[in-house]
Amino acid sequence: MRRLFSTIVILAVLALVGYSAWQVSLLKREVAALKTEVAALKARKGGASEASGTLSLVAKAREHAERAKEHIRKGDLKRARTELDKSLQLMQRAGQDAGAPYRDMLEKVQRTLHDTRATIERIWRKSDEKPDKAKGG
Repeated sequence: MRRLFSTIVILAVLALVGYSAWQVSLLKREVAALKTEVAALKARKGGASEASGTLSLVAKAREHAERAKEHIRKGDLKRARTELDKSLQLMQRAGQDAGAPYRDMLEKVQRTLHDTRATIERIWRKSDEKPDKAKGG
């Protein structure tokens, strides 16, 4: 009888240990799943702040491009060139920070800004070559 009781106690302890091990295994899986979800949420949050940072740079670049356009209208090519340079620098930073979906769009905008700057340079050189009528040239 004593032996039977000991055997039952040992089996009960083994069953309890097995059940505990199974519960620990389930908890480990849950923790791993939660860690994965947290990492995904952090990645999404980081991606959103990255995108907003890129958009902020693009907005500033656009402001400088608008100023350059105003300077061109007024005939102040030196200031227009300075503003375009600032715009190009900001667009290059935005292009470096941007993810793949935005990179193509930003490269097109950069090419347009480069072309505009080249046009301003040509106009600038032509205006330097022309004699200044006010100076008697």
